[in-house]
Amino acid sequence: MKVVHELEPLILEFASLSIASTAKTDDAMRWVDKTGEILELVKPPRTIIGVVGATGAGKSSLINALLEQEDHILDVKDHEMDELTASAVAKPRTVYPNLTVEDIKETPQSVLLGAAEVQDVLGRVIELRDSTAKGLFNQIQKYMVKVFTRAAALSTGAVIVDLPGLHDSNGAREEVARSNIKDCTGLWVVAPISRAVSEKSARELLGTSFRRQMMFDSAFSAVSFICSKADDIHVNGAINNMGMATLLQAEVQEANLLPSKVQVLEKKIRDLKSQKSDLREKLDGLLDDIEACESALANVPASGEESCEPMQKLSKRKWTSTAPLTPEVGQVEKCLEAMRADMRGVRQQITSLTAEIDAENESLAALQNRKDVLSADIKEACIRLRNERRTYQTMQGRMTAEDFNITGYRDLDSTGIPELQRHAQQLTDGTRKAKFRELLNKFRALLDSIGWWITGHDMRRAGLDAASIEKFLRAEMVKLKTNLLTAQQEYCEEMKAFIGSDISDKLGDQVNNAASEAVKSARAWLSNGPRGHKYGTFRAICRGKGVRQPTRTRPAVDFYEELVKPLMDGVSGHWKKTFLQSVPLALQDLNAKLRKYLEEFYQAVEEKYKANGRLVMVLDMLRDHKLNSLEGVSALTVHLTGQIDTCQRDINRSFIKPVKEHMGPAYEECLDVRALPDHAPGSGAAGRTRETLMAHLKNTGKSMFRESVHTVQHNLGIMQGKVDKSLETRVDYIYKGIENDILSAFVDATKQRALSRDESNIKMQLRQILMQVNERFVAD
Repeated sequence: MKVVHELEPLILEFASLSIASTAKTDDAMRWVDKTGEILELVKPPRTIIGVVGATGAGKSSLINALLEQEDHILDVKDHEMDELTASAVAKPRTVYPNLTVEDIKETPQSVLLGAAEVQDVLGRVIELRDSTAKGLFNQIQKYMVKVFTRAAALSTGAVIVDLPGLHDSNGAREEVARSNIKDCTGLWVVAPISRAVSEKSARELLGTSFRRQMMFDSAFSAVSFICSKADDIHVNGAINNMGMATLLQAEVQEANLLPSKVQVLEKKIRDLKSQKSDLREKLDGLLDDIEACESALANVPASGEESCEPMQKLSKRKWTSTAPLTPEVGQVEKCLEAMRADMRGVRQQITSLTAEIDAENESLAALQNRKDVLSADIKEACIRLRNERRTYQTMQGRMTAEDFNITGYRDLDSTGIPELQRHAQQLTDGTRKAKFRELLNKFRALLDSIGWWITGHDMRRAGLDAASIEKFLRAEMVKLKTNLLTAQQEYCEEMKAFIGSDISDKLGDQVNNAASEAVKSARAWLSNGPRGHKYGTFRAICRGKGVRQPTRTRPAVDFYEELVKPLMDGVSGHWKKTFLQSVPLALQDLNAKLRKYLEEFYQAVEEKYKANGRLVMVLDMLRDHKLNSLEGVSALTVHLTGQIDTCQRDINRSFIKPVKEHMGPAYEECLDVRALPDHAPGSGAAGRTRETLMAHLKNTGKSMFRESVHTVQHNLGIMQGKVDKSLETRVDYIYKGIENDILSAFVDATKQRALSRDESNIKMQLRQILMQVNERFVAD
């Protein structure tokens, strides 16, 4: 925007000149205002992307990889079972940082409250005041922490918000999530997917209330599903659900046969080892016999007398390959030789068995390796190399302390993270294009307005007088204004009819049904049905004002959502039709009408003066001005669309507030109920609590839902007023721009008035800048 910065000092100087300037003072001030608007639009727009998902789904890890960071400051670790306890302990520790948990437990409450540092801040509200926004901002800065990082995913203006899940166990985090979701341009639902993804499984990732909210917000098109932990896929399910049975038929069949082959080999190896063990026992026995025999032989007397005792020991042994021993020495030697031969045979058998076992072990290892390879190949084919954040981080040289195998990923792109980064950048395209289109539109309007003043003197040279020009243009401007106001009024009436007949009237029809369903819900809450709760659980929910936060073992409960569900479901179809069909079509019709009336005006002016050959440059500028005005209509449509969308998101969240206000006393009444002394039928606390709650809803249900409906209807009326006012302002802005620029050029500039020296100097500099604009844009 170097051109704007060059124009700004000249415009400011020109605005400071005498009111006798050939450009009206208010025109010069409009140029000043336009330069400020343009410079403000140069700032990149914020596109908020909310990342939602259950605890442990991998949101924070995904954001780390997305931002090219190993850990970001808002890292959310997996919640442990005692998270609520830890949260409760953290609160007093924050107030008393010098005390341990045990100290806090043992210190009397009066002592804790009497601490001077606590008395100084207890119940204190710090008010920040300043006469300027900048001054107030500077005061707030000391309570804020900012972390700056260069991340490609954020380079186009995306803001990634790590939202806690809806129904988070921490109520404050849940409220943050709910308030941020309505401001998000895009929503990423992160879920660990271990099975093949289908349309059904994708729907199951979102709760019923979340899906209803997305429908009311018209935000389904902004939802993206991100599958984390995709390397934990269930292979069999993936093969069946993704139609891969034929593709992987040979690999799957081989993989299925391998376990039986492995079992056969393992059994054979066990048998061989058993045989080897038996042979070793036999070998040990032979060694003992040989030793005994050699000892007996050494003890034979020299006189040749018999040594009966050793021979008797040997005779008691059983030999498989020798004859019974005799007292003669020769027979003993023969026996020893036979035993030695038997021992050599056993050793040969052991060696042979050892070799065979080694061979079978090698075969088993080969089969196991083949099995692992096949499993990895099949799994890789099923995963399709989907998003896996640890792989990306490891391949980028981060998370080096983690032992993670990244084989199977060809490159960074195969992890899915670069694609997700591009997706984050693309989500900002619509917002950026709209904003920069508005910037260029205002920039061109500024150049056109200045250009009319510079070239307006050509009208005099063309032989045209101010009176005739002004008379013609005034008449055409009256027609244009009438047409614009007609289109504006028709749209407002159409919007009023849509909202009245399709939403407001239908809301009133749902009150009786919602009240009736509320009584049924109250009966169901204290029953044995699928929506029922045990009496103790119900009382706990009442203490939580109708809400129970989820844990790892129990789901969330929200009585308010259950009560308001029939009311919202009854009008959901009409709401969707109005804000997804009727309103956009009405805006398209408004856009077409406004463009038509502008085209007619510019065509009339061009037809009037195109015959004059000296006005070629002026008519060219008129055509440019027409394009600028038409772009203004497009910007108007975009602005109204965004305004309606923002308003209706706030409005559809106002159903529940009156219900909360009416149900608070009911929960208190339920907590006060006690069982009667006798045990007659109906005297139990659970039954009496159910009757108390049902009686409350029977008495106040209609008024409660009627107030809810009136709240929504009132807010719809406020939205209608805001849209009408915004439309009026924008249409008037377009009309005033045409009136000021064209009348200034065709009328004021033709009046006989000499330029002052300062005006001539400024005009010359402005002309030089304007003449170079096209060349500079092409060069850039």
